Amino acid sequence: MTGPSSDLRVPKLPVAVELALDGRAPRPVEIYLAEQRAHDPRPDDVADLFDEPTPFLPARDVGEGEVVVLRKEAVAWIALPVRRDDDELYEARRDVRVELRGGGGLDGELLYSPPEGRSRVVDHLNGAGRFVRLFSGDRVYLVNTAYIVRVIEKGS
Repeated sequence: MTGPSSDLRVPKLPVAVELALDGRAPRPVEIYLAEQRAHDPRPDDVADLFDEPTPFLPARDVGEGEVVVLRKEAVAWIALPVRRDDDELYEARRDVRVELRGGGGLDGELLYSPPEGRSRVVDHLNGAGRFVRLFSGDRVYLVNTAYIVRVIEKGS
């Protein structure tokens, strides 16, 4: 017997990303987005999924071939391909190195549209949600701000 809520489920489709968990090497995984977002996922769609208040998220570990449940707080970063128009709407561009807790780091550009008089990187990081977007080549990283130790602006 199915309950009344079974008719209200939103169909979800897998979306391939790379994901780094606390203290572990990055892995290819599939996360599940609502069908209308999964066909052409934007970084904000993925960030929204990880910003939801529930602490766990189902995923498929592609390397292991297993369905797993991830603790969102343990995700250091998520990488997905950049769409052609992902980086066009931002007013500020800062070339940076993001150093992460546990060692390692990521190089790329922080792209954002600051409020009037608040264009500093520190203002952007302090105003970000759980994840900040870092554009690097053909990928965008959603970096968990809880894992950021230092951000170094290049050329400063």
